[in-house]
Amino acid sequence: MGAQQQQFRCGNCGAGLEWDPESSQLKCPACKAGLAIHPQGSVNEIPFDAARESRLTETAMEVTCSSCGASTQFEPGAVAGKCPFCAAAIVAQAKAADPMIAPHGVLPFQIPRESAAAAVKSWLGSLWFAPNDLKAVAQQEGLQGIYIPYWTYDASTYSVYEGERGEFYTDQRGQRQIAWERCQGAVSCTFDDILAPATRAVQAARLDALEPWPLEQVKPYEPGYLAGFKAQRYQIQMSDGFQYAQRKMAPVIEGLASDQMGGDQNRVIGVRTQYGDVTFKHVLLPVWIGAYRYGGKVYQVVVNAQRGEVSGERPVSTVKVMLAILVAIILIWIWANAQQ
Repeated sequence: MGAQQQQFRCGNCGAGLEWDPESSQLKCPACKAGLAIHPQGSVNEIPFDAARESRLTETAMEVTCSSCGASTQFEPGAVAGKCPFCAAAIVAQAKAADPMIAPHGVLPFQIPRESAAAAVKSWLGSLWFAPNDLKAVAQQEGLQGIYIPYWTYDASTYSVYEGERGEFYTDQRGQRQIAWERCQGAVSCTFDDILAPATRAVQAARLDALEPWPLEQVKPYEPGYLAGFKAQRYQIQMSDGFQYAQRKMAPVIEGLASDQMGGDQNRVIGVRTQYGDVTFKHVLLPVWIGAYRYGGKVYQVVVNAQRGEVSGERPVSTVKVMLAILVAIILIWIWANAQQ
């Protein structure tokens, strides 16, 4: 697939440099020499209608997994190997990366592989409903470092809402009732860096569980940050990502409407929102992703490679679930008899 780019070569021994999360610099795996990265410029917001397509770099390569369909980009010198998302062996021939909206920023890896593996092991044993032997028996297939594509959005919103406000009162029989009245109003809000995953290879809810990300530490994009890692190309377009971001904004807007309505209770019936000053960024966020086997089944797990949060699938012990249901039934029976 060609040699590593010249700027990623070790000046001492000529070996390929890789990004080292522990030292936060490029490091030679052969002679341990280090090279700091000094990104130029800043990570700026881009107007929604001003997207520009280009490659990550002119030498970026791309390979598509025939098993799950995920496309992964990497710099020459790295090899495709196994798919980070489904662990299938990649046999497709790599090709030059297709033009895309180039990343504006990257959050470099901060947690090394060993620490991520330890976090996964601890996470495996932290669920009460997990089988007792899960932590000891689960066979990890290895973690791969990959940059996941995200869109971030800024927007100002103006929302008109309709709802009902309820006030408690005591009726003639001394019983508490609630009187509802229709109400309407408008609220405004400003949103900053609302994240929307741009991949379909990992469930959005699983990636959302890795938040928060220290987005204030995002660096201007430099190919050196990807040395030794892979980067997935985005599978969800920028306009579709904004729809996901709008769904994340909706509860905040409804919360503002609820606060404004007041009352002893209230409920939002409908909201119409206008979005203005919409800007976006395309950023790459680092995760360790892998799989482990238990009971003949493969489970996916992802680790926030900046803060260490773990998200993924875990098997459930049927015995423990049934025991919990039995205990709940007993407690309900005891409570019901105590009320008689």
